[in-house]
Amino acid sequence: SKAPSAHALLATDLVRAEGPLRLLGLADDFIIERLDGILPSRPLPLPVVDSADAPVWPDRVDPQKYWYAPGWTAVAPSPSDDPATAPFLFSFESSGVTGGAAPAVGLDGDVLFTLRQSVSEATRARLAELGDPPARPVPAGNLSVSLDLPFRDEATGEVRRQLFAAETEQDGETITARVSLLNQWVRLCYGALAYPGFQEEPARLRVAYAYRAYVPVDNDRLELSFGGKIALTEIAAVSGRLPEPVIRPVFDPGRMSFHLPHGELRLDREAPAPRSRVQLASTHLVSAHSLTTPVLTPVATAIARPDLTLAVAATSVLETRYATQSFIRDEPVDALYPCATLGAFYRQVEDGLESAVGCRETLRLGETVHRQYEELPEFRDTRYRAYRSLQQPGRFLVVPSAYRITRFAAAEPPERAYRPAIMIYALLGKEPAEHRYFFRATLEADLPPFARRLLEELLEPLIPHGGKLVLDYPTDPTLQNSEIPASFRWALPSGIDLPEVLQTWDGFQVSLSTGLANAVAVTTLIESSGLTGDVTFTLPDGLSLTSALVLDTVVTGPWEAGGVSVSLSGTTATVTNHTERQMNVFDLAISAGPSPRHLAVDLSVEPGDSVDVPLEQAAEMAYASYEPAGERVPLSRMNVFIEDVTTNVIFVNLLNYANHELVALRVKARLKGTSPEHLVELDEGASASLTLTLPLTTYLDRQVLEYQVGKTFSGREATEETPWMEQDLTEANVISLTWDVID
Repeated sequence: SKAPSAHALLATDLVRAEGPLRLLGLADDFIIERLDGILPSRPLPLPVVDSADAPVWPDRVDPQKYWYAPGWTAVAPSPSDDPATAPFLFSFESSGVTGGAAPAVGLDGDVLFTLRQSVSEATRARLAELGDPPARPVPAGNLSVSLDLPFRDEATGEVRRQLFAAETEQDGETITARVSLLNQWVRLCYGALAYPGFQEEPARLRVAYAYRAYVPVDNDRLELSFGGKIALTEIAAVSGRLPEPVIRPVFDPGRMSFHLPHGELRLDREAPAPRSRVQLASTHLVSAHSLTTPVLTPVATAIARPDLTLAVAATSVLETRYATQSFIRDEPVDALYPCATLGAFYRQVEDGLESAVGCRETLRLGETVHRQYEELPEFRDTRYRAYRSLQQPGRFLVVPSAYRITRFAAAEPPERAYRPAIMIYALLGKEPAEHRYFFRATLEADLPPFARRLLEELLEPLIPHGGKLVLDYPTDPTLQNSEIPASFRWALPSGIDLPEVLQTWDGFQVSLSTGLANAVAVTTLIESSGLTGDVTFTLPDGLSLTSALVLDTVVTGPWEAGGVSVSLSGTTATVTNHTERQMNVFDLAISAGPSPRHLAVDLSVEPGDSVDVPLEQAAEMAYASYEPAGERVPLSRMNVFIEDVTTNVIFVNLLNYANHELVALRVKARLKGTSPEHLVELDEGASASLTLTLPLTTYLDRQVLEYQVGKTFSGREATEETPWMEQDLTEANVISLTWDVID
């Protein structure tokens, strides 16, 4: 979806905000820089922020230059300014009569504000202390402006505030913001702007923006979540040279022995055979606390699969000094334009003519019933419910029936575009029992583009002439209730922790965790019935709205493009399925003018395929209505982001070739159910290691290695091959080749 506004970011759980009036937010988009010499860092000209409250910050590239957070000032007109070009204008016109117990003349209002960038006194003073070095304001990214309006709630008598999003334009250091209002909210706004002291608190414009900066890093607080996981049996590079102390199994190929924390496991090669018999290889365990001349005891002990751990090379990413992070500021600007001196800029439109109203007691209103929306039951659909705004014209609230896992946007780099927004990884504890499996996904409203556009067609007749249609969703910033945040419920099987849910500007990020022992069960649950819950939003006016939350393999999105796109070339529409499932396409909405027409096509499009549809004439825009067909696909076929684990299998050749007239051995190996085969050459009395990279979900499931041994005998040209044999790698990753095994 499109980039969120700064106010939208502040309303999410992804930003930690502080302060009652001026909010300082810190986003969860921490990107560390590496200083390990492998990928040298190239600093960017950004501020280095130790404290977001500081009046200035040094530049990372040139510390003699500085950055500061800009302030904003509301620009008031001069009484002699022309209202048509003035920096402030409040205009309204009558529009019917409101319903309810106390009917009143309906009003449509529009307020224009102008703000200008400024430098705070604290910043000026600090720069003067530093000798007035070069300094510039941080860029105001994701800029947004809202009108923060005080009113007295008729039901409770308490003073409350309501936020109204403004249409914003920026031209250099100047911002223009326009807010449209309805009925009693026009009156409330007039009173708050035109009369000093009209409410206990003034009306305010809230200017929010984001900027990127460097922050110093505390390495002790970093934890690597995704990547760098290994489950390798260590192999000594030099025979007899072992780590001190030995804390996990180490294989010494020169001595054919495994060194353990509490002992040594030796693999004895097959002895030369007397003429009467062949002595098979054996395994002996030597205690680490034994005498100088140890007593060897045959045992049947297998070397267990190595524990999951973090590769030493991966820990270098944690050795860093700086990271970049987004900061969000929300600056309040008092808004007061007294009608006693600026009455010419409060204007009423009647029969197309404007006239100044100045100070009009009958217009101002300080108290109202706080009600934001009313449902439009005639537009209720299985996918959503629609509500009309009672505060601003042309605005509607869409409440999705469900939020589902979405996809990365089509505009993302090719390696991410259209992929399901799922990440599966492991966090490692100090002990294997503390390892945790994480399934993390981004959820968005299950409203494909075609469903939203059909709704927009239905709502168009309800928009005032010359107005603009705006669709709000329950996660939008003006709908957040600071006193009653969204609440969640889940239907959870035993062994799975309560999901962690973070609300974003357009959906949710859900993190599901469990111990590694239950990881396969979680994967199976997601792939079968799925995990369901719900979210209840309580709007500032008290209205409660509920939507389902679904974690399964039925994926929606991406928001802007949808999983099935339509491209146009002349009189041909190309329908492309970007998903991993077959899609049934019912019709195309074709637009060559103001209104689209619908063309029935009834196509079945395979994953990744495209189908051309001829058109009667060229079109400017087209979109498809569709739904998935066939069975759900498993996560392994969905191209999701699953952390890889590097593991190894050690083949140990314990055969005495002369005993069997052998010349050579080689091993072919593959994971069961996969096609790639790996060839391992084995010399007599030697070992060889096969390194495998597996998705975490495969690593945690039962991994079966299939292997086949090729035997070359003296005097024979053909190589004899054993049948394919199996080794469960969840039990052990060492395979000893003896005559019993390969005969």
